[in-house]
Amino acid sequence: MNGDPNNFSPRIGFAWRPSAKHSRVIRGGYSIFYSGSSYPQMATRLAGQPQFATTASLSNSVANVTAGNPLTLQCGFIVTAACPDTPIAPVGTVTNNYAIDKNYKIAYAQTWTIALQQTLPHNLLMELEYIGTKGTGLDIVENPNQLPPGTLATIRGPVTNSTGFVFETDHGNSIFHAGQVRMTRRFTRGMSAVVLYTFSKSIDDSSTFTGGGSGTMVQYLNDLSLERALSSGSQKHRLATTYMLSSPVGVHGVWRNGGWKTKAFTGWTLGGTFAANSGSPSTALLGGSLGSSRGTSIRTNYRAEATGVGISGGGNPYFNEGAFTTPEPGTYGDAGRNTIPGLPSFSLSAALNRGWRFGESRKQLQLRLSANNVMNHVQITGFGTTIGSSTFGLATGASQTRTVTLNLRFSF
Repeated sequence: MNGDPNNFSPRIGFAWRPSAKHSRVIRGGYSIFYSGSSYPQMATRLAGQPQFATTASLSNSVANVTAGNPLTLQCGFIVTAACPDTPIAPVGTVTNNYAIDKNYKIAYAQTWTIALQQTLPHNLLMELEYIGTKGTGLDIVENPNQLPPGTLATIRGPVTNSTGFVFETDHGNSIFHAGQVRMTRRFTRGMSAVVLYTFSKSIDDSSTFTGGGSGTMVQYLNDLSLERALSSGSQKHRLATTYMLSSPVGVHGVWRNGGWKTKAFTGWTLGGTFAANSGSPSTALLGGSLGSSRGTSIRTNYRAEATGVGISGGGNPYFNEGAFTTPEPGTYGDAGRNTIPGLPSFSLSAALNRGWRFGESRKQLQLRLSANNVMNHVQITGFGTTIGSSTFGLATGASQTRTVTLNLRFSF
């Protein structure tokens, strides 16, 4: 592969306070990031490929054993010092199944932000922020020898002397836009909290930034515009909240005159998180032999055929199964990437803490009671989208039930 010594990564930022009389602050920035993690992944995959490695397939038979030519570990290789003549000829040489564009360049992302920060009464801080990210040179994986699903066995692929291989190149791109509102309450009167709401959308024709063959294999090699759709991890709405509460003991608390209530409730803190997100989209795929290019074991992520019926509804819990079908033999399905809406998710965690110190010594007892999925609300996290599979349209995963952990620690 040709080198790429021009990966210049500038980072520029500014902060501006228009008036010394007001707390309003405007911030912004621009940066470029490169992903170099693809190189070691490529090296690992190429290490097992000709010309860096030579492999062959040897097999034994009853006839060879009867003739006094059994296949043994000592003579299992083609040529060794103990076995100058190969007892069994290799069935065939294993050819390449992975290749890289010689002019491959690693992906990079341009990120720009602009934010407005304003202090509000009651110890509140509000921040409005816009974030944009443009991905260029994203990893694209192709199967140059692919044929449409259901192609007749008499038709050969474009590369006639190969059963199949994947080809990695860098023609993908993406765009991400997000608007954020963050409200922060500084710790006052025993309470602090941060609420962050994000409204965003991400579109791409490749949903990976790391490279090394980890990208989604495209269906239309010669027209990437047909691969452009919502990103695999795109979530339209995201709400994240963190909070911290301390026991109402003290000058501004409920109990401030001493007594057993003050002693019993002093020092307790309750903290946790709450998150609510839109679901990430999924793609309707073909399964079985239709999910791979004929004559090869390479899965090409062939997509289903759209029937024109609405994807939502239809009396099904997750999506309308009648919206997709198998395409005609020898043709590609026209369903787009990531057209099936994902399931929203909710999570709530909490932790109760208390510490006791014994006199003036360093001895201390700490108690922590934490819980995940506090409401014990189990959610479906995935469903089958492969036509013909036993899980098509059915739930395939669920969130964990509530877990509670009690931790006692004595320090001395």
